[in-house]
Amino acid sequence: MRRSCGRALILFMCLFSLLACQPKPLKVKDYLGHEVVLGDGRWLVINYWATWCHACLKEMPDLVALQARYPTEVQVVGVSFDALDQNQLQAFADQYQINFPLLSRLDYQQWGVKSLPTVPTTLVINPEGHLEAVEIQPRTLAQWQKQLRLNA
Repeated sequence: MRRSCGRALILFMCLFSLLACQPKPLKVKDYLGHEVVLGDGRWLVINYWATWCHACLKEMPDLVALQARYPTEVQVVGVSFDALDQNQLQAFADQYQINFPLLSRLDYQQWGVKSLPTVPTTLVINPEGHLEAVEIQPRTLAQWQKQLRLNA
């Protein structure tokens, strides 16, 4: 009896430590004040962009397509590098038909990224909540599908 209790205790401790290591979902507010949950078991694609960045603007339609095509597998989030205000973000969202949350700020250091080398910079967080890649070039829908192992 004592031996089986010891095994059960060890099993419980192992399971507890595994759960404790899982990153917790992060709740943030988008530019409209709506709560957004990041890290809910989907791929998280956090794109830092700027309105003056040609490459950023070039990849927006592909990010919109990625979110539209894979809403249960991927959460795209756009973060304004220049911390635009609500009116500026609304104008941008309307112009580019953005279908994902836009934030005026989000601390990239919480994923272990020391700095943003340029824009666009996109953090790719896997469904387990760990940083998988930092992309510093615009990407196409096909490139995202391959990188995130999504069915085309």
